[in-house]
Amino acid sequence: RSFSRIDLASQTTPDMSIASAPQPVTPAEQEELRGQRFFTTGLGRWSSNGWVSCVSCHPGGTTDNVTWVFPAGPRQTVDTSATFDTTGGIQRILNWTAIFDEVHDFELNTRAVAGGVGAIVSDAALDVANRIDFVGPGGIPNPANGFNVGSAAAVAATGATPDDWDAIEAYIRTLRTPVADSRGGDVVAGRAVFMAANCQNCHGGALWTLSERYFQPVFNGDLRTLTLAAAGVASIGAVRADQVVTTDTSAMNVLQNDANGAPQRHTCVVRDVGTFDAGASGRGAAEVRQNGGAAQGVDGFNVPSLLNIGLGAPYLHNGGAETLEELLDPNGEFATHLRAGNQVFTPSATDIANLAAFLRSIDDSTPTIAVPADQRFCPEGVVPPIP
Repeated sequence: RSFSRIDLASQTTPDMSIASAPQPVTPAEQEELRGQRFFTTGLGRWSSNGWVSCVSCHPGGTTDNVTWVFPAGPRQTVDTSATFDTTGGIQRILNWTAIFDEVHDFELNTRAVAGGVGAIVSDAALDVANRIDFVGPGGIPNPANGFNVGSAAAVAATGATPDDWDAIEAYIRTLRTPVADSRGGDVVAGRAVFMAANCQNCHGGALWTLSERYFQPVFNGDLRTLTLAAAGVASIGAVRADQVVTTDTSAMNVLQNDANGAPQRHTCVVRDVGTFDAGASGRGAAEVRQNGGAAQGVDGFNVPSLLNIGLGAPYLHNGGAETLEELLDPNGEFATHLRAGNQVFTPSATDIANLAAFLRSIDDSTPTIAVPADQRFCPEGVVPPIP
């Protein structure tokens, strides 16, 4: 393959046959390229009749900015490029209510949403009878190795196509957030406003979110019966009481249902900052599940990353805020969210303009701001017990 550069104004071709980059040669690079192919295709095992793929909702590995209605409720497409930090060593807990903790868990989307056979199978033949049942006999309410119970990756390793999801994960680790827009407003001043509002309480860290996977999933491991106290968490630190279901770590499980039901969520990365069913009438998707039931999220949401937020409108889990300015309006529908870190935060119009400019400037090159230690209460290194 080759490319040429054409100057239309002069009707000349200044550069002929610009060589393309060489094909990957190392096993790791080839694995990433294979993962990109699986991420992009809807053929074969990845969907029914080739109608959809990962890239359909995550173009370029980012987001289509569409709010879809899923079994858990309305969900704005999450930017896949914010799954791992630039080192590939830190991973966000996944989905809007922290119901997944491995990339391999999205096998459930491949099967149930895309209608594909999937890649966690006992035989490579494209037959739904070959699916390995890793959700368990009780279905969604009682998963064995699906959602955030056990390890879908460990189940995949026992199957006939053990490396397919590994390859997709390897590709996702390579994704980088698009270069952000630093025009308009005072970005430096906006960073100071961000810190004055204590936005870093939730939106600090390597991925601009406190949501980070804090343990290694294991086959058949089950954190649902383990309280935070039993996992070694004595208190929730300085996290506001109104942002969690309880301040008593002996009364909060590591994995626990939302008040509106299953699936279980990683409770330590969920915060209630007043965004459930918030916003002006007619804005955003209704808080309803795909089956018509009340949506999950009344107890809070998995803190989203701010990476690529400038290109991510509309905002929030249900697309309830059309612009950053609407989301950050101190007198608007989302004022509780704006003041989640500082209840006496009283920004001026200039402050808000600068804050919005700073948020739009955030990409992988932006120096991060640490999450205060007293805002984290995940049981680091907990080992899921095996029943």
